Amino acid sequence: MWVKQFNNITFVVSCKKYKFMEKKLLISFDTDRIKEYVFATGRLKEIRGASAILDELNRKDMIDKSHQFGAETIFANGGSGIFTVPETSAEAFIQAVEKEYRLQTRTGSITSAVAQLPAGFTNQNDIQPYLQTLMYRLRVKKDENAAHQNLLTHPFLRTCDSCGDAYASQNVRDPESELICVSCENKRKKNREIQADIEAVVSGEAEEDLDYKLWYRLLGDLAREGYSMTGKDRPQDFNDLGEMSEPANYMGLIYADGDSMGKVLETLQNLDEVKKFSKVVDHAIYQSVKEAIFTYLPPCEKYFPFDILMLGGDDLVMVTTADKAVEVSIKITETFSELTQKSLGERFTLSAGVAIAHVSFPFSSLLNLAEQALKFSKKQAVKRRRRGQKINEGLINFIVVNNANSLDFDNYYEQVLSVKEEMSSPPIYLYRTLRPYTLTDLRYIIDTIQFLKKERFPRGKLKGLRDAIFQRRNQSILEGLMFFSRTKDKKHKWIFKDFLGHFSTDTPLSCFPWFREGEDYYSPFLDLIDLYDFIEMDSEVR
Repeated sequence: MWVKQFNNITFVVSCKKYKFMEKKLLISFDTDRIKEYVFATGRLKEIRGASAILDELNRKDMIDKSHQFGAETIFANGGSGIFTVPETSAEAFIQAVEKEYRLQTRTGSITSAVAQLPAGFTNQNDIQPYLQTLMYRLRVKKDENAAHQNLLTHPFLRTCDSCGDAYASQNVRDPESELICVSCENKRKKNREIQADIEAVVSGEAEEDLDYKLWYRLLGDLAREGYSMTGKDRPQDFNDLGEMSEPANYMGLIYADGDSMGKVLETLQNLDEVKKFSKVVDHAIYQSVKEAIFTYLPPCEKYFPFDILMLGGDDLVMVTTADKAVEVSIKITETFSELTQKSLGERFTLSAGVAIAHVSFPFSSLLNLAEQALKFSKKQAVKRRRRGQKINEGLINFIVVNNANSLDFDNYYEQVLSVKEEMSSPPIYLYRTLRPYTLTDLRYIIDTIQFLKKERFPRGKLKGLRDAIFQRRNQSILEGLMFFSRTKDKKHKWIFKDFLGHFSTDTPLSCFPWFREGEDYYSPFLDLIDLYDFIEMDSEVR
């Protein structure tokens, strides 16, 4: 209590009441270069160890620190977080979080930014002016972060045998007899902890208070729904995924991300809305992955036919057997929209990129391809909306790695999937793909492939159709019509005719295997042929 005299009037103010007027800061955290840290190596054990470290730092340790400093959690997932903190303890809170990240990751870091809230601010007040300021300051600080510098070399200093980046400091006693850095050892240690967690869940000895750990929660939820996991384990490496795949020794990588989530945040009016939106999105992508696993990825003889490399917020990176990757991506994208519609009254969407390759293909290149395919999906969605198309579902792009041209998706699209015929007057474009696809159209392609396999259509004949698509327009149409006329079975002919008609009802069959829009020609058949080997004849759907 304090006393103040003014114009001979004495004021007595209670400190207890005044305390509620203490100013607060709005603090935002965002993990720096997540992909560089998680995917510093192409080894599965280090990737999932790194992912688990960041996820637990974000979902548990950051929140634990917030409790110590009287902060309120608005959200903490997907590598980022927003908190309201008393002004007097804000700096200490930020330093504690940054220190925890350095200690556990050794090579990782997190960036923070603050915005001043007025006295008496509540979670129902208009947040947009402060949220915009916060996001701007965070972006500026992240852009100012120094780029990663390679270490100096010296004959007496050895870099890590695993990541090749930091200095080796520990001799790991394992069959590989490697010298690795502290960061990689921490990742491997965390991976061993996860392995023990999975064994505990599978044996029924899991602790209930560890739901912040992804695999505790995921396997526990799957088990309650009847997913058999007795004697099962995560794949030890990508070769295990390849052995479970059909065709053998291939795997699929799914990279999914929410559409226009930043713009949605700009429409939310208060912190309670931000809190609810973040919780719904984070829960929706988790539930979508869980349902896709239960539906399309039953456990194999020894291993689960998938592994989740990153999951949180609106982001997902996971690997599956090659023959399930596309169907899993459809299920995740579809379920996410359904769940957000149910919880928020508005249908939000995910876009996804799927990359399928041999397990010996460098993982970093495969991840890069999946990310490029995802970005291409998002760009095409914007272009289609500008052309007046209504898109109320996510788009999925895919690439099957079968030659050196597939190392960069944008170049592959510009140099292989599309071609300009300069000799034509006026010049025309031939587009050998319709990627990315809506869920409806991609599911139609899958149904067509399964029908062709059921009808035992000769796989070798599709090669002739593929060759025709890579000819100049007139020669391509000539060879395409020859393929069509030589298809004797009427049911097979109907399949190909109906497939082309699904994407364009206005183009005559005389353009087969193309349909025409304006002066340009498009064909969906290369997409069907690329996916043909990676779709099961009878998909195992629960």
